[in-house]
Amino acid sequence: MADTTAIMPLAEAKPPLLSNLMGRFRSAAVRHLSDARYIGLAYRREFGKFPDLKQPVAFNEKICRRRIMPNADFTALSDRVQARAHVGRKIGKQFLPECYLICKVLDREQYHALPHRFLMKASHGSNAELCVEDKSDYPVNLLNLLGQKWLATDFHLFERIRYYQKIDPQLIFEQLPQESMDEPAQEYRFYCFHGNGAGPRIYIEAVHRGATGSFHDYYDTDWQSIEVIESRFTSGIHRQRPAMLDDALEAAAGLSEGFGFARIDFYIGENQIRFKDISFTPGEGMMHFKTPAHDRAWGKLFEDAV
Repeated sequence: MADTTAIMPLAEAKPPLLSNLMGRFRSAAVRHLSDARYIGLAYRREFGKFPDLKQPVAFNEKICRRRIMPNADFTALSDRVQARAHVGRKIGKQFLPECYLICKVLDREQYHALPHRFLMKASHGSNAELCVEDKSDYPVNLLNLLGQKWLATDFHLFERIRYYQKIDPQLIFEQLPQESMDEPAQEYRFYCFHGNGAGPRIYIEAVHRGATGSFHDYYDTDWQSIEVIESRFTSGIHRQRPAMLDDALEAAAGLSEGFGFARIDFYIGENQIRFKDISFTPGEGMMHFKTPAHDRAWGKLFEDAV
């Protein structure tokens, strides 16, 4: 058998110890980058150029600037515990999923009191979620292990979104969005722009998750398809207009009031609308718009950079 060692790529030939050391070195180097430098490098890697964070014009640039120069209200409304209170005051508690428990450690008594199905999530990071369809598959020790990992995670360090830093990490156990609905709920994201003193201008993103990944289709308020992002991220299918779209539009406009831009996420079923999140930096400023002109056009829809 021929000796292939001489033609083995260098990356494959590295001893495990050397690879581990290099990985730790890169992690340490990234960890010590300033937020602005980290975001600038990530943006250049994604789009081939640095963002203008001093005088942002495009939507992605404005979102990137928000990550390092946030509005003072972003922290409270991004805290998923405090956001529930805000939603109740602003548009009504009927939009909130039932909350079973808020805690830092799940004890056995609390665990047994939880329903058979629930959503577990962290208060300080939008990606820290677990849909539990069958509680018997998730013993209390396993949920606590995952929960403590979430609570110990500094999401600002990984996402460089400064307003995450002051959020009190907690675990939230809520009603799954499918419960109490005639049909499974679908996630819709409402991009709400309040610029130039005019009423809100809203675009809707319909999220479809499947075995091959997720697709994101965009519509205007008349439910006409619009081309916003690169076609590789869309399904190419015109979805049916949600029955409760008008109610969701009104609720999204109310929740986003007072901000140049905010994205309001809902689960919408046949007869109910349930709040999911408020996002001030969606996609972390790395949305793949169809063209740079689309990026700039959305950037013009809200005047403030923060």
